[in-house]
Amino acid sequence: MMLAGLPLTNVVTQTVQAQEPLFTINLIVAFESAPYWDLASAFKAELAKLNINVNLRYMDAGTYYDVVWDTGWNLTWDQGGWDMDLSTFWWMPTDLVWFEGCYSEAGQPPYGWNYFGWENEKADALLRQCLSTVDPDLRQQYIWMWQEEFMHDLPHASVFYPTYYEIVDADLEGWDWVRWWYDTDDLQFAGTTLEDDVTLNYGSAEDLLTLNPLFTLSLGSETFTDQIFDMLLKTSTYPNGTAYLKPSLAAELPVYAPDAMSATVQLRDNVTWHDGYPFNATDVKFTFDAVIDSATWCSGYGDFAPVIENVTINGPYTVTFNFKAPAPHFNTLLADDYGALIIPEHILRDVPHGAMRRHATNTHTPMPGTGRWKAWNVTGWWKPDEYWLVEANKDYFLGEPMIDRIYNYIITDPSAGLIALQNHEIDFGDCWAATLQEIQTIDANDPTLKVTQEPVPTVQYFGFNLHHPILSNRYVRQAIAHAIPYEHIISNILPSLGGSGIRATAGLNPLHGDFYNTELEPIEYDLAKAQEYLDMWKYSQVGTDHTQGPVGDADFNGFVELDDYYIWVNNFGTTSTEWPFISGQPIDPDFNNDDWVSLADFEPWRNHTGTRYPFPGAR
Repeated sequence: MMLAGLPLTNVVTQTVQAQEPLFTINLIVAFESAPYWDLASAFKAELAKLNINVNLRYMDAGTYYDVVWDTGWNLTWDQGGWDMDLSTFWWMPTDLVWFEGCYSEAGQPPYGWNYFGWENEKADALLRQCLSTVDPDLRQQYIWMWQEEFMHDLPHASVFYPTYYEIVDADLEGWDWVRWWYDTDDLQFAGTTLEDDVTLNYGSAEDLLTLNPLFTLSLGSETFTDQIFDMLLKTSTYPNGTAYLKPSLAAELPVYAPDAMSATVQLRDNVTWHDGYPFNATDVKFTFDAVIDSATWCSGYGDFAPVIENVTINGPYTVTFNFKAPAPHFNTLLADDYGALIIPEHILRDVPHGAMRRHATNTHTPMPGTGRWKAWNVTGWWKPDEYWLVEANKDYFLGEPMIDRIYNYIITDPSAGLIALQNHEIDFGDCWAATLQEIQTIDANDPTLKVTQEPVPTVQYFGFNLHHPILSNRYVRQAIAHAIPYEHIISNILPSLGGSGIRATAGLNPLHGDFYNTELEPIEYDLAKAQEYLDMWKYSQVGTDHTQGPVGDADFNGFVELDDYYIWVNNFGTTSTEWPFISGQPIDPDFNNDDWVSLADFEPWRNHTGTRYPFPGAR
């Protein structure tokens, strides 16, 4: 296996002077295991063939979240931010939740996870139509078109959909990747009873960054808040692995109005917070009022704000959600732990929404929740960089937990995590990494550990920072996407990451069923096509020869058509200093390339009307 430091070493063996690179990209890798460096290094090697220099930058998880998701999300590497990253999105399989938060213009930080800065009005409109249309056939049509637009204007280059291998203590029951910490109703060790004193040891790859679930961005904090708080609904799985939603704080599934413009939820009347205070409808309204207020900076704002107009209380245990438009995905939204975990009104009622993020209850003092375990009033609950501890809520409304306490040990070295797992220092976790061969050996030879394998609703990708003056160009992103050695990664590198996978297209995963566009062709590895795109990029810059590029094609979709005329008209009178390299805007509506969008551009457009340029992705 290649050592982590080796890919960063460049040994000059020729005396020929190197050609000046077209540009340099700084790629952030927030994984410590060597195979991820191998993956990033394979990417670096291919882009070098296009004369694009890639610097690999390793960051620990905490720094990565700050730079990419928080303070540096809209900055380039040279400004203290990032250019590209190697990352993963994990989706909820029961509907299309998180997509607006991850890809819409409104979902840019701090209101969501669109850290790419992707601003595509067409894509946003299609996604909103899908999420506000009740007819399932129309929903499918809209989301299929959204995926086509995604492939045309890439916010990230999707690489593969993984199948994950999980290793847990052989006696652990009631856990799988899809139900995760959302549903722990059946989590226990075989043969134990309520009379037993049971400790579960979990390995977390990340320490806590936030404590209030309204502000969760990291995996470690998500684990913590799911252990402490509850949602109205939660994701679970049938014995065959199929995901479904079931009531949690809600007594039953929501009841929708005939016009689909509201949903009423009946709440359980036997729930108390960890401090003994009764839970009721006031807490639900208080939570969602904060979520949809932009001043709060809730990380789920981009998903909830387009849906919820307001929440009304109809009784101590009844709430009605009033919608801005029909919301067929709303049940799944109520099971979204990035915004739908209910927080205690009696603790935060006097804290302004804009002050919650910096309040002690988000930084160092845990609140009471309604969940199966608690950190509130637990002595020594957190030792930063080492562990956090939660203890059983004996009065949990679904019954006393079978596990009395959970030590969440922070293990950032995946090799150390694997050793801890094999030595039963932890019972399971997200902190370990192993090769597929190592996993198979454990499965065959260690009866004290249980190995499971299942496809999961995720996508591994190379993300683009569209605030970068070069990566904002669609042609450059397409060129990079065609230079990724997909099959090499899946066949030769992925097994060393302890997994397998299939080629990815747009953001959706095949586990989304009919929503997944099966007609899309994955972007192929083809350096010749990549070079074509780079040539287009060169053309789109000021002062280059217009005869070498797509004359008249202002929206760069491969056709010279009426849409290009409208773009030309809307940019009429602008100069070259106003239109190059603007994210989401035409790169070159100046068809004759004289640095002015003027009447002189009409003839080049008219003379090329109907032309189809034979570049990759033209539709």
